[in-house]
Amino acid sequence: MARDPSRPRAFGALERSLAWRYLWARRENGGASLVSIISFLGIMLAVIALIVTMSLMTGFRMTITNALIGGQGHVFAVFNMMPEEEAFSIAETLKSLDGVATVTPSLEGQVLADADWAQSGAIVRGVRAEDLSIYKDFLSQEVAEYGVGRHGGNTILMGSQLARRLGVIKGTPVTLIGAKGPATIMGQKPTSKTYIVGGFIETGSFELDAAYIFMPFQQAQLFIQQKGVVQLLDIRLDEYMATEAARENIAQNLTPPFRLEDWKERNGPFLNALKTESGVMRFIMLILIT
Repeated sequence: MARDPSRPRAFGALERSLAWRYLWARRENGGASLVSIISFLGIMLAVIALIVTMSLMTGFRMTITNALIGGQGHVFAVFNMMPEEEAFSIAETLKSLDGVATVTPSLEGQVLADADWAQSGAIVRGVRAEDLSIYKDFLSQEVAEYGVGRHGGNTILMGSQLARRLGVIKGTPVTLIGAKGPATIMGQKPTSKTYIVGGFIETGSFELDAAYIFMPFQQAQLFIQQKGVVQLLDIRLDEYMATEAARENIAQNLTPPFRLEDWKERNGPFLNALKTESGVMRFIMLILIT
């Protein structure tokens, strides 16, 4: 392939002539030539060490960050049972803010997932079918049945690690048992209902994949006994690192009481370990260069 003449060469004629002069000296200047060659090799190895170390640091940081975030939101606005009409209105307002990509109303509750082979604790997250697009990159396949039927239907999505733990496949019935249920003369009765696994979500975040079950929003409200309310807003940003500025803008558009969290706050210990690793790698890089 011919070289594009518009692209500059890595080294110009002057640089090549100077390098050739000092690396290929006459016999009487052989000592200087040897010193130049040794210096050249030393600088080359230092630059190689610099590039490799910086590449490792960048790759490791990106891998850890992607694992920490996965399919989670970047900022969370947590409420004390806000009416869903008000929550949906606030979500539309927040979507118009600079730097905000999506805002998803949701609610969560702890359950016991009971399959034929095993049982496991899990977290049910209520998500509307129209908001499922924020997880489209993590879905094993398109789920046409999700959100279809009375009160959203009985099709749920399950984290891939949780599904492996329970030994379930697509189409398997799973019974979910919740702590809160209807009150009776004998006390509060646990909620229990059987759902069909319609697909799996694999985000790369072990916390999400091993614990979460995604349920149609209306169905989750009924199952968790929180009908007509929203517990949190899952907010995704255009730049996931810009959480500080985003939190200030979001707080100005919310009415107390509320609590704002972000992915950095939730994963503080991991980020501190990442900063320590970065400092150690810089120290090693300094030793290699010097």
